[in-house]
Amino acid sequence: MMTRREHERQYREAVMEDALAVLQDGQPRTAKAIAWELRQYYGWREIRKSAVNSVLSNEAARYVNYDRQFHTYEIRQASEATLTASDDDRLAKMIDDFIANL
Repeated sequence: MMTRREHERQYREAVMEDALAVLQDGQPRTAKAIAWELRQYYGWREIRKSAVNSVLSNEAARYVNYDRQFHTYEIRQASEATLTASDDDRLAKMIDDFIANL
């Protein structure tokens, strides 16, 4: 049986993965717009903009830029954030640490 922490970690990882996929086209979006796309195109039945904001500003912060004026997120340029296999391991640990402190 999955613990609450394990469930939360998997949920946040899935939100991050799909939210980053939405942003891959280079168009900045608000958390509300990202949540809408997750519901429309990624099969999320219930996803709130607060969850998108939380995940993008915590677990995915190194992969996105946030524009405070327009309240939008966009993927960082390749020179700003390079994803590697070792980043996946560090990200998993960071998510585990974050959830452990809930």
